Amino acid sequence: MNVAQRYAKSLLDLAMEQGISDLVYHDLLLINKILSENSDLRIVLQSPVIRQDKKEKLFSNIFSEYIQPLTFKFLNLLLRKSRIVIFQDIAYAYEELFNEANNILNVTITTAQPFDDQLLKKLESKINNFFPNKSMKFRENIDKEILGGFIVNFYDYMIDKSLRTKFIQARKQIMRKEYEKKY
Repeated sequence: MNVAQRYAKSLLDLAMEQGISDLVYHDLLLINKILSENSDLRIVLQSPVIRQDKKEKLFSNIFSEYIQPLTFKFLNLLLRKSRIVIFQDIAYAYEELFNEANNILNVTITTAQPFDDQLLKKLESKINNFFPNKSMKFRENIDKEILGGFIVNFYDYMIDKSLRTKFIQARKQIMRKEYEKKY
């Protein structure tokens, strides 16, 4: 378990004790979005040159009325310990632990075009056969380079039904046959 995972686990344990783990999860998503979209704020918070009290005041002015007190205290701790640089890793680790604790399966679908709702329901039922006690949370990525079909990722599983992969496999097969003819 790395440092980010330890911080995330501690935060999740405290949030679960207080019954606000889902609110803290949404707080982390909000803060992560704001920090990823605003590089100036991220640079200021991570800067060793700017005094800690100024960072905490800035953070308080921006977030204090929008997030849970526990999340606010946690982020002040990260600022004091100069761990704000790993905030994104902590947020990601929290999401994984939160999903695991709530039986949520993250499924990433990569397609060349937006995925059809009917196909999504069919895919959900197929995955549900293997993980019947899990609810699913889908993320969709659009990648024109796969040409068609889809790639599904969840846990350590990958189902690749993309045209690009099929073309690569066909090419390898053709090359193997040509090699066999020559020798």
